[in-house]
Amino acid sequence: MKTPPINNERPFREVSWDEARKDISKVNPQFAKIIDDLNLDKTYTLFEAYYPYGSYIFNEGTFYLPPVKDQAEDLASLNEDTRKKLAYITTSCPIFIPIEKSQELFINLDGRIITYFTIQPGTVFGSWSVLSNKSYDPYSLWNITAGTRSAFLLQKVSDRYCNERLQKMFGFNFDTPIDFKDHWPIFRSMHMHPEFGEKWYTKIYIFSESWFKNINDPAWQTLKSYLTDPSWNAFDFIRNQYTWDLFFTHIQTLRNIKPNPFHSDLAREMLSIASGACPGHSFAINDDQLPATRICQIYNDVYGLKNTKAVVMEPRQLDEDTPNLYYSMQYQTAMRLSPKSNKRISNVADVFHVRSLLEKYVSESRKSTKKDYMLLHDVLSDFSYECFHPEPGDYPRIKLSQDIYDEDTRLQKIVSKDNFPFSSSFFSGCIRISRSNRKHEANQ
Repeated sequence: MKTPPINNERPFREVSWDEARKDISKVNPQFAKIIDDLNLDKTYTLFEAYYPYGSYIFNEGTFYLPPVKDQAEDLASLNEDTRKKLAYITTSCPIFIPIEKSQELFINLDGRIITYFTIQPGTVFGSWSVLSNKSYDPYSLWNITAGTRSAFLLQKVSDRYCNERLQKMFGFNFDTPIDFKDHWPIFRSMHMHPEFGEKWYTKIYIFSESWFKNINDPAWQTLKSYLTDPSWNAFDFIRNQYTWDLFFTHIQTLRNIKPNPFHSDLAREMLSIASGACPGHSFAINDDQLPATRICQIYNDVYGLKNTKAVVMEPRQLDEDTPNLYYSMQYQTAMRLSPKSNKRISNVADVFHVRSLLEKYVSESRKSTKKDYMLLHDVLSDFSYECFHPEPGDYPRIKLSQDIYDEDTRLQKIVSKDNFPFSSSFFSGCIRISRSNRKHEANQ
């Protein structure tokens, strides 16, 4: 990647399609070809922007420019001409295409960080805001960060003296992290400091308003269709939510199941992850979503982790590179989550009850001949899961968290078995979601 400015110049500039084309064609040649065929004039501009790790691109309905000296500003700081070209962002999210590294779209719901999805290079993000006459997307709740927000170390890093070493090296004070969501602010602050070393940036091109004023013209239908298809497919699972609800009600009536709402919501979340509609977590094996290599090095060498080596978790969707995802009772990210009615129930009991529900859903789906349930059958028949806990006790079919290492090749790439933090609280009530046609046979 070209190094962005490190002086007082903001890494944000207007460019023509000809200037941006080379970058965009590398990550999305199909989109570049469609634009080439339109023969656009020079009024169709984009804005090249570099954002450092942890900076906000969009924060609860407000768009932010790349920071200068760690100070971010909104559109009001731009000249009038540029503000007009980006005026659509005042009522919706920015429409952009990432070139290098990724971003995360999430909401902060009552202190829970809920990831919608990560935005990967080549994805034309946000186009639905101009394709729909009516949008009920909660833009005022949305946040987009450079790199992932939902990253954390598996280890507990609350030792006072170890954190004092970090504070001395990086020159800032922070509260001792209590849970996993507290790790990201520390990662972000460390990255801002010169001692962090080489900086992590994501590069994006933001579309100006001119790109969408003719979107309904016949000559632009190829582009409109291209933008519509992924927007439609991205919400395929949500559009079928009514069918899912009918299916679950049918099974609960058939089997006389009266599930605890908390466990029922978690079971549905596991199926959402299996379908690809929602992300889970996996082990960070590269720096695509955050500067994981340097963060791990700092916690190993400066913080001084003992007995284990730093392992970072990051949000991901199931794919060929990530055949296993994990969901923890200690890091609840389900969009729909009823309050836990009995807080005395342990995490190991929770995963046991969730597993029991999943077994019943899967069993009945295989018996069903209803065509309306085929989508659910496709997901459920291709879905496998395992539950883990460091101390499962007498609960059946809950595996020891040590077993995760032997069964996850992604994890084996970054740490040895002896240095794997299997006693992490993340695994104290953890469910692994997999596709049975990839790594595991479907559970019976």
